Amino acid sequence: MAGFYEAIAPDNQQRPPVWLLRQVGRYMPQYQELKKNRPLKEVFLDTESIVEATLLGPSLLGVDAAIVFADILSILEGFAVEYQFAPGPEIVYSPQQPLVFTKEPLAVFSFLLEAIQQLTKRLTVPLIAFAASPFTLASYLLEGGASKDCSKTMAFLYRYPDRFQTLLDEIIKGTAVYLQLQVQAGA
Repeated sequence: MAGFYEAIAPDNQQRPPVWLLRQVGRYMPQYQELKKNRPLKEVFLDTESIVEATLLGPSLLGVDAAIVFADILSILEGFAVEYQFAPGPEIVYSPQQPLVFTKEPLAVFSFLLEAIQQLTKRLTVPLIAFAASPFTLASYLLEGGASKDCSKTMAFLYRYPDRFQTLLDEIIKGTAVYLQLQVQAGA
């Protein structure tokens, strides 16, 4: 593990560390097998699937660090916002509803924290925590899923700048807790 930390040090004269944001994905037959005949959301919320998918990056690609296997929408569990993959992301959210992060994050994200604890025992490389950027998550909420132009997001931002800021503030607070939990679990 020291290799990764040495590689990111400012005085590093060797090669830069290598890790890939999408270490696991559609191109891997092993990942296709993992999610076969299962709803995608189930894969993202299952401890064993998270462990197995996260281990694929270092074992098959030889990267210098693993990234916690999660979807950018997994954090919505903590906001009690309904979503599904059919096959792409579909989110049920109205900007009229207040976005509030759970007061019980340990219980809500126990599946993820258990996966991270298992991973830290099995990995020989560092584990990087994962979360969506606040603007990306806000955009997914306002658009109802992925969007190429973020037109609803931009319209909301310009029409209701204070409400957009409030939405971002809540996402930032929730994301900070979500990432802190991952770090405390070992990422």
